[in-house]
Amino acid sequence: LKEVVIEEQNGLSGGRGCADGSFCIRQALKKRREHGLESWVLFVDLVKAFDSVPRDVLFTVLAKFGVPPHLIRVIKRMNADLEVAFDLGGEPVAVPCSVGVKQGCPLSPTLFLFVLQACLESLERTMPEEAKLQFRTNTRMEGKNGGKISGTDWTNQGEFKFSFWASIYADDAAIPLASRAALLAAANSVFKHLRLFGMLMHVGSEGKRSKTEAMYCPARNEEYSDGDTSDLVLDCGGTVSFTESFVYLGSLLHRDLSDHHDVEARIKKASKAFGALRDRLFSSADVPERLKGKVYAGGVLAVLLYGCESWCLTAASIKRLSLWHNKRIREMCRVTMCQTFVHRITSKSLQQRTGVFDLPHYIASRTLLWAGHVARMPKSRLPKRLLLSWVRTPRVTGGQEMTYGRSLERHLLRFDLPTNFTEWANLAQDRNSWHKLATKPPFAIGKPFVRRPRGDTRVTPEDKRRHMAQRAAEIAERRAAFHASTDQQQP
Repeated sequence: LKEVVIEEQNGLSGGRGCADGSFCIRQALKKRREHGLESWVLFVDLVKAFDSVPRDVLFTVLAKFGVPPHLIRVIKRMNADLEVAFDLGGEPVAVPCSVGVKQGCPLSPTLFLFVLQACLESLERTMPEEAKLQFRTNTRMEGKNGGKISGTDWTNQGEFKFSFWASIYADDAAIPLASRAALLAAANSVFKHLRLFGMLMHVGSEGKRSKTEAMYCPARNEEYSDGDTSDLVLDCGGTVSFTESFVYLGSLLHRDLSDHHDVEARIKKASKAFGALRDRLFSSADVPERLKGKVYAGGVLAVLLYGCESWCLTAASIKRLSLWHNKRIREMCRVTMCQTFVHRITSKSLQQRTGVFDLPHYIASRTLLWAGHVARMPKSRLPKRLLLSWVRTPRVTGGQEMTYGRSLERHLLRFDLPTNFTEWANLAQDRNSWHKLATKPPFAIGKPFVRRPRGDTRVTPEDKRRHMAQRAAEIAERRAAFHASTDQQQP
């Protein structure tokens, strides 16, 4: 399966994940907006995908992919005579189950992926070439003609041309298109093609909204109201509704393709995670501050910065995140804003106490680790192609919005790394050395700050003896210095 899986599939296979799918769809849409083009996206949702796969289709697909016959017979026996038990009026009822993969079986996701792979392979062939988004790219990492993250002349032919038609994770798919007509045609094609494999795309009906949704992303100089966002009416009679934002693979995509909407959503989720542990951990005086910092970095920051490797952050978004981050550090140190002004407590001193750095450091580090991972990919991978791609259309005049290339350049400068792709991409080929460069701490943390437990003012005998010995040594040193100075003054 790893050998035949399509490039657009990022789920249930090693070396790929949600970050790949989210990065690809964001880069494709933002590149088109940068070049003054509108985009239409179809987010496909299946109705009970695991429970609707016909068994005969599953076994036929396995045979087509070359699974040995004796192994297919074993899988058939594993899925034979299955029953679904449920409670009906207090009485247990068992119903034979003849469709779908076996729930709870570790083999079921792989079996489902075989069927989905066959469906997507044939679906890609039915998609017209003009419906796919077209890009140019240059993945060269050496010489003057090496690739660029941003700023490539739109008339440049590049290294080669490629098309991008979907970003898929298991059964969650985002299909970008260039027009509403192409969106309607693709929705009808996907619905009909899934039916051939026994699966059903969720569509709306009268009085019921569809879970499959569409989104219109206007060009930079256009208004959202200029586009036709009325419901799509499919040939089957179902409808597909439009939405202004959609959570795809855990990250929020908004119609204006700005990342500050996702930033606000991540702050809300991180606030809930921090609040759940505030009373017992983060605001407790009995928990060491370094321990608080480790829990915060491993738990709360992971929630806050989920998907940040694909963000194109403006200065306002970075300030918003930093303010929230610094406030949490003050809470862990039990320091108020008034105390920081009165006693002139710096943010760096609080960071040294908790062992947590400023937030731009974590954003830059995660983004650079992801960029290095993409740079090590072969040129056949979509994330690398889209990272270095452009559209053969003039860019919008009057300045550009924040792009991924400019954001990445800022992160590279923070770690004193070269900003030219041909230079830092070659450094990133050594994974271990790149990890050290991208995670270098901005300052030394030092030893942990140990606070005496509240209310315990007793001095132990060991502390008393140590203090008396230190005091005697100081007195002896001063006495010796005094005698030495007096001897020098005598004739």
